[in-house]
Amino acid sequence: MNGSQPEAFACSEHHDKVYGQLDRLRRAGQLCDITLKSKDGRKLSAHKVVLAANNEFFHALFTTPIGVRDQDECHLREIEFEPLSLLIDHIYNGQLRINDENVQSLMAAASFLDMPKVVENCAQHLLAGAEAYNILGIRALCSQYSCFRIMPSVENAVCNMFYELRKTPSFLNLDIEEILKILKDDKLYIDTEVDVFHAAIDWIGYKVKERKKELPRLLSAVRMVLIPPADLQSIIGDDPLVKEDPACLDQVQDALKKLRLPQYERGQHAREPVKAPGVIFALGGIKDEGNNWPTVEIFDPHTQDWHFLRDLDIQRSHGFSVAVSKMSFYISGGFNKSKERCATVEVYDFLSNTLKQVAPMPLVLSNHSSAFLDGLLYVLGGTTDGGWTDRLYVYDPENDVWHCGAPLPNNRRHAQLVALGRYLYAIGGGQEAHATDLVDRYSPITNTWEAVAPLNDKRSRCGAAIYGQQIYVCGGVSPGLHALDSVEVYDPEKNTWTVGKKMMTSRANCALAVLGEKLYVIGGYDGVRKISSVDVFDVKANHWVAYDRMRSHEGRVGTATFILPPVSGKCI
Repeated sequence: MNGSQPEAFACSEHHDKVYGQLDRLRRAGQLCDITLKSKDGRKLSAHKVVLAANNEFFHALFTTPIGVRDQDECHLREIEFEPLSLLIDHIYNGQLRINDENVQSLMAAASFLDMPKVVENCAQHLLAGAEAYNILGIRALCSQYSCFRIMPSVENAVCNMFYELRKTPSFLNLDIEEILKILKDDKLYIDTEVDVFHAAIDWIGYKVKERKKELPRLLSAVRMVLIPPADLQSIIGDDPLVKEDPACLDQVQDALKKLRLPQYERGQHAREPVKAPGVIFALGGIKDEGNNWPTVEIFDPHTQDWHFLRDLDIQRSHGFSVAVSKMSFYISGGFNKSKERCATVEVYDFLSNTLKQVAPMPLVLSNHSSAFLDGLLYVLGGTTDGGWTDRLYVYDPENDVWHCGAPLPNNRRHAQLVALGRYLYAIGGGQEAHATDLVDRYSPITNTWEAVAPLNDKRSRCGAAIYGQQIYVCGGVSPGLHALDSVEVYDPEKNTWTVGKKMMTSRANCALAVLGEKLYVIGGYDGVRKISSVDVFDVKANHWVAYDRMRSHEGRVGTATFILPPVSGKCI
């Protein structure tokens, strides 16, 4: 062995073992030399050397004369006890559970304690749950806490959600500089520049007396040379607010002059939105030979084409319901591949492309409806093995448990359940084999139902969706068992239903999905046969067009619509 080289020995478990023991000592209050006191005066014991070795804030606090190196207590007056406790646990064991309830307090505490990775993970959590109503608040938090790596994804999300965002109070309450920043963004997702103009006018109209002086600045954000001359004159030039302002009229005339120049290149002003702001999933259905469809189809609004996702082994034929929560959809009940009514609930996560089962419903159920409100899944009505039910079941995904809500005042199947504001609405459906015009509204806060204005037409097996803070209902079955082509729109502020423009095709058992300014009516039954066609309603233009048929599905399908956050990196 003479002359042999010494060997280095490394124990891979050493680090975890040492920190595990230090954490146990801390929890037992042993060898602790510092007490951290939170904003409300509650206390935590810890070891200075562990905190200093893992965190720059504590390192400076415990090793410099201006800190508390010679003291045994430190009062952190800016931090609440709960986030402080979680962050100290994180320093010792590396674990941290971020959820919707603690994310903002954790973000603030981590920023104060100079823990940038925690701040960034909090920002990622917020962005994963971003919707039109909260994205501007998320952007403000990310800016406040200097989340520079996340901000580009947040800005992209703002652009992708522009259609719904522009209708929200948070958008209408922005100041002029923030509005201009959004309207000028090259990545703004719009159909035409007229959308930008309407957003500007809506913002002005929210506080018209004090804001109308800003119209020339806002109009400069509208790339008017991308608008056809006829629309430029009729929509923008003839707008009452524009006609009152000479500076705005000059901008319109300047754009019209440029458009008359044969050599003028409009394309240089075009926006370049982030691709795939939304997709529609279609699943379920029965093949002609009676077997279930295991495939899932996805519709891409950019290409206006359907293509397949890999088989997910969902295989529900009919009678099931689909509800969307953030980037997941929940498939409940219906008839399974054994053609038996089931209580199974499956969750598909779009970002991971995975399917899993969660706690089953309290009973087997078909022909029911479901919707998410405030993070809870509500399942209403339908048919059990023993007949119709008026039950309302509520699923808590956080705890994987079900409980009962107040039953529907009148049990019916094939009603449509949608969430709008703080309420759930049960629309139409069948009673004793006859369609009904009943509409009931449920408050989760009081756990009570109340009747609201009935439909103009009695209908069962209809499609329903939310657009622009109103409920759109289309198609369905009449009391005479005829497929309907009618459309109705409910305004919750006025408690009234108005008649919309009729569909191109009569449809029962159809699905209704919303993307941008368009409503997609998918599949169904026309009174003679199952159909796979898709009719699309352009809300602004107030007209219907036909899109490509689904490739394999037909008849009654379940649909799920996702607005894709840019942070996902998911490509279609």
